[in-house]
Amino acid sequence: MINEPIFGWNFSDAFFRQYLVGLGEFGMDNFSEQDKIMVWIFFFLATFVTQLLFMNVLIAIMGDTFARVQEVKERSGKKERILLIHDFIWIIDLQEEFKGSKYVLVVEQAISNSDGAANSIDNKI
Repeated sequence: MINEPIFGWNFSDAFFRQYLVGLGEFGMDNFSEQDKIMVWIFFFLATFVTQLLFMNVLIAIMGDTFARVQEVKERSGKKERILLIHDFIWIIDLQEEFKGSKYVLVVEQAISNSDGAANSIDNKI
């Protein structure tokens, strides 16, 4: 099976065999003794490249997830503070708290369909 061509072209067969090595197909029994060293060299190179590729993909996925979390972090923090204040608003005497103040800020949640509008609201806050 290993020595038999799959597609008939050496180049496409090499890619397909690399795919099988990535999936765990390590059939090396059909190679002759004189090819054993070359087969092991290619095996170690293939598994090393496959692991390196998978680690790079994992790092890219984690980096993207981290960037998305950092993007929302400040907005979520502000939202949680406002919700906390809203939950305990009954404890605060607003008349006494804002006595002598010139301005009172009222904050409402903005509903937007795009991130651009939400980012502009965050910049204004």
